[in-house]
This record gives sequence, structure tokens and C-alpha cells, in this order.
Amino acid sequence: MLRDPFKVAAVLGDPTRYRIFEHIVRRAPGGVTAQEMAQRFSLHPNVARMHLAKLQRAGLLFSRPDHRGRSGRPVHLYFPTGRAATFAVPSRNFELLAELLSLALAEFGPAGLEALDRVGAAFGRQVAAEAARAAAPSPGSAPGRGLETAAEQLRQQGIEIEVAGEAGATRITVTNCVFHELALSHPEHVCRLCAAVMHGLVSAFSATADIRVLESLPRGGERCEFAATHR
Repeated sequence: MLRDPFKVAAVLGDPTRYRIFEHIVRRAPGGVTAQEMAQRFSLHPNVARMHLAKLQRAGLLFSRPDHRGRSGRPVHLYFPTGRAATFAVPSRNFELLAELLSLALAEFGPAGLEALDRVGAAFGRQVAAEAARAAAPSPGSAPGRGLETAAEQLRQQGIEIEVAGEAGATRITVTNCVFHELALSHPEHVCRLCAAVMHGLVSAFSATADIRVLESLPRGGERCEFAATHR
């Protein structure tokens, strides 16, 4: 379902409402309450509730009851719908293009999946190379320093990513999905591509034997989480 761009523009035109929406998308994908937003942005709870309701009516948020043992007035948690709010003149539909390309890729079967692995890993190595030039880590150093610089590169692309290193392994956590719409309909492609990107990223700094997907947003998880083991 396509949103009315005029309604979205009007809703996000309010600076406070935009900051609330940005906070929920970037920092609170697990949901927020009106009281939490009121405290964070120094608002009366009724004002925060009004902002959240307008974002919901515009199709940018959805809500469900909060069953965390609260009593009294029913409390709702608000979540981002995951649908991107973008504007272009004339209108462009990159979501449709991505859908068609994913359907075309499926025609290639296993060969298409192998291509995803190659393309994803190559992109991960490209991000790592840019990070290496920025951070100039010494050869053979632990992957943490370069990976953190690479993570910052990805954050600039809207990906909320955190990396944590431990003996012989790296844990990567992504709390949002910038390919959300396509990932819901084609997780077999999008999730495989993302795993390949992470593999290419980590292996550029340390010989990586394996990467496992521990949790996936498109498959019902609260985050995307990857574990990479090193040789």
C-alpha cells in the first residue's frame, strides 16, 4: 500500500514529531510508550500521545497493547512500520524495481544465491577497505578497530550496527533493516545478502572461517545478529 506523500510530509513537517519518529526508527525499534516519549522530549504525556497517534494515522507507526504487567489505564507500545518515508519528483518506485529484480534472481536458482554471496562479500570488503583507509589499522591487528570504523561507515547509510569482539569471534548486531519491505517478501535473498556483506566485512580484517545468522528481523526476531568465528 502506497502512502499519501502529502500526508506524510505534513506529519513529519513538525520538528518535534520528526524527532520522535527518528528516535523510534533509529534507536527504539523494540517500541516506545507515550510516557517514555514525553519524558525524553520534555512533553506532556497527552501531547506525546497526540504526536504518536498522528504518526500512526500516517502509516509510519503501528501500536499494540503493552502487556508488561502494568495496571490502570491501558498502555500501548508504538513501533515503526518499517516502510521508508521518501520523496521524489517525479515519483520513483525503487521498491517495485527491487521486487522485480528479486523475482528475476529466483529464476537462476542456486546460481543466483551464489551470486548474492559474491556480490555481498565484495561490498563488505569494499566498506572495509574504505574504513581501513580512514582508520589505518596496522596489518594483523585485531579486527575491532577497523570493524568499528566500518560500522560507522554503515551507520552513515542508515544502518544501526554494533560490533563486539571476543576471543576468536566477532558479534555483529543490527537493530534496523534498511531493506525491510523487500526482506519481508524475500528473506531468502535479503538475509543471505546481508550475511554475505557481514562475512566480507569481517574477513577483510581477520581470516573468517564462518558466519552464522543468530537472529533476523525479517524472520520475526527483534534484531539481526551475526556471529563470525576467526581462524
